Amino acid sequence: MATYNPIFDLDHDGCVTQADVAIFQAHYGARRGGPLYDPAMDFNGDGVINVFDQSLLAQHVGTCAQASSITAQAHPLLSAAIGFAAGVLLYGLYAGRPRT
Repeated sequence: MATYNPIFDLDHDGCVTQADVAIFQAHYGARRGGPLYDPAMDFNGDGVINVFDQSLLAQHVGTCAQASSITAQAHPLLSAAIGFAAGVLLYGLYAGRPRT
């Protein structure tokens, strides 16, 4: 299995996931000079975002940075879990109050 490489982490969340694949797919087929071309997704630098770049990306799906190197953003599942817990807590505090 490949190790984490930040060039494949297109959403910069510390892990290469299906979200990164979705971002890549939006640019698939773009050529240098075209409106959808982004050199950050042309992993092999041949001027076309194609199956060769997709293959390189696919090799890294499921890899994550080491916990100590993820500083800017938490893993998306962790963020969702924290948001859910906060919602449950706030609902519990609000539900017990009388309505006016």
